[in-house]
Amino acid sequence: MNSPSIRWIAARAAGGVVLGSIVMLSALLSAGCARRYRVDTQTGADGTTAYTVINNEIATEGGTKYNDGFSERNRHVEKRCFLDLRAREKPGAGKAFELVLTYIGTTALNIEPGRSLEIVIGLNSTMLSAGGGAVRKSKDPSTKLVTESLDYPVSPQLLLSMAEAATIQVIVSGEDGEVRGSFDDENFANLRRFVNDYVQ
Repeated sequence: MNSPSIRWIAARAAGGVVLGSIVMLSALLSAGCARRYRVDTQTGADGTTAYTVINNEIATEGGTKYNDGFSERNRHVEKRCFLDLRAREKPGAGKAFELVLTYIGTTALNIEPGRSLEIVIGLNSTMLSAGGGAVRKSKDPSTKLVTESLDYPVSPQLLLSMAEAATIQVIVSGEDGEVRGSFDDENFANLRRFVNDYVQ
């Protein structure tokens, strides 16, 4: 239920019982959204604490394939893309930020650590290079799905620009193809809360 619908009910409601129900419904809806914002916290041996907003899946073009009609039973996931958000905090050294890209698909992209992630904010495009370390790759023999994951250092200014954007497109380029995706309302909610909690 969206906010206008709640306001419409409230405007026509008589008595505290109905209004109390609306307040409870709003709280439940807020709690439902809050459950999607999950932060994994880990502290390393050097005292660095990493806060990662996990399972931030973006809408991926061509991510779903249908065989013999568009029913749910004929649905087959071809590829998925997650763009998690991470803040690292080291005592006495301030904060550093990363976008954690995870691609899962039936075919490998073979993403390279170089300039392989493009963030398009409105009409402005930013190319990002992954940080040190090799691409993390794995293959699930049971599902034949390939997973590739990289960490991309980002500035707080870029995160602030993303949080203020109306649209964000994501392009992941590999040696054997590319994936395009975009932020939806849930992604923006996660991003803006992350920026509010860790960047500002």
